[in-house]
Amino acid sequence: MNHDQRRIIQAVRGHWHIHPGGESETRDLLNAMDLVSGQRMLDLGSGFGATVAFARANGLRAVGVDLLAPSLRLARRLHPGLALVAGDASALPFRDGSFDAVTAMCMVGFLSDKTAFFLEVRRVLRPGGRFGADVYTLRDSKSCLARPGGMAHVISLERLLEHLISAGFQVLAVEDLGGSYTESYRAFLEAARRARPELDARFGEGAVDDALSAFRANIAQVLEGGKGGARVVARATR
Repeated sequence: MNHDQRRIIQAVRGHWHIHPGGESETRDLLNAMDLVSGQRMLDLGSGFGATVAFARANGLRAVGVDLLAPSLRLARRLHPGLALVAGDASALPFRDGSFDAVTAMCMVGFLSDKTAFFLEVRRVLRPGGRFGADVYTLRDSKSCLARPGGMAHVISLERLLEHLISAGFQVLAVEDLGGSYTESYRAFLEAARRARPELDARFGEGAVDDALSAFRANIAQVLEGGKGGARVVARATR
């Protein structure tokens, strides 16, 4: 999805967090990571800056990285003063051991080379640092990925954990988010129906159609059971 389509999807959701559960999902992830005020945190795929802003408001020295320049510009307008950097999550512009924690909210499934990604996350974490992610996971490859527009790089939770362990992480906690994601996407469809006149007036009917069409495959995959979700917290062991 492009920047404009992402803006429309977030307008339907009613928040700037680039994941289904909004601020409460961000809070739950940071709580699960057991972070301490003053620690250095890196948020990957920071989108419109909401996770970074939330982390900073709760005492963390947070930095965000995103590939899309328009998203970074909007994030800076929404949250003046945030530390935001343009960059690739698989080739981060930071020194080894720069952070106490790294977060990734609903973005790992977009990456084709997860081995390179987790090795890079490990590199920028100090030994003992925490990695936390809310991720889409593959439940049924036939129903999920055969559909046009599917996220071809979504993998099973088991395979994801294997990537983490091989990159030098100890898995500390895993939580199934499938039920909450299903509930969130059902709520999204209802919100989109109710807000459609306002969305058309704000963004233009064609733009709204494009955004909802681009998002339709993801919605179907979650609601029909092919794609689930999980929260994973891990510790860098080396």
